[in-house]
Amino acid sequence: MQQAFLYHLNDRDEKGNPISYDGYYRYYEEENPYAAEFIYEYYGSQYNGYVAFHPENGGTWVDMDFWNYHTYRSKTGFGGYYSSSTIQTDVKDEFVNQGFQAVEEAYYDLENHPDYGIELEGGFNKSHPKVKSVDRDHHPELSAVQKGDWILSIDGVDVTAVNYLAQYALDYAGPDDILHITLKNDKTGEYTVDAKAVIKERRKTPDFSYEPQLAKDGLMKEGNPAQLAPWVPRHEVFAPWDGEGHIMAPAFRNLVRW
Repeated sequence: MQQAFLYHLNDRDEKGNPISYDGYYRYYEEENPYAAEFIYEYYGSQYNGYVAFHPENGGTWVDMDFWNYHTYRSKTGFGGYYSSSTIQTDVKDEFVNQGFQAVEEAYYDLENHPDYGIELEGGFNKSHPKVKSVDRDHHPELSAVQKGDWILSIDGVDVTAVNYLAQYALDYAGPDDILHITLKNDKTGEYTVDAKAVIKERRKTPDFSYEPQLAKDGLMKEGNPAQLAPWVPRHEVFAPWDGEGHIMAPAFRNLVRW
């Protein structure tokens, strides 16, 4: 899981090489415990994420925290300059999205997973989940769902705060679960569909190794990941819903905190 996550931190071209958008995501990693710190530098700010992997019940829980290390350059009053640094939590949505996307992509690589036929518009932190596309060929039960409809709740849970709440259910529901999804069409109003899972095969074979490509990328930095402990009093878990087999955690917006 750790290797798959690091592989997907950077978007990849058709040959599997990392794509740079004004820079690459670089990282530190360790194996005891399995964790990594990933970094993106952007115009004087360094965005940091800490991810830890916890094997449990045959799967892996992923915990993530985010922060911003910013350096200021100020005049001294004597013709010179001095630099000062501060830790902040106003992290760019794009940075947070990249971390959550890497988790999702790693999951698709390593596990057979349910597909409920609905693709959402925008990133994980976008509010008011909106349908981008519907796979009616494999999901005839979604015939009423239209592009542009809003998802209001799933199994009675309000998911309007951020896309992540809806995407979590669409990605990690059990293979036999039927999701009761309440949507709203701007013209016809609210309605509910019962979405059934179509199981998709994992994208990578069990013997696939990420290490050769990661070594070729050359994006790993020397050193150990810096856990967020001095600045953030507690860590959040990649699971917003409570329930059997789940760890209770706040909604996505509380992932970034002082």
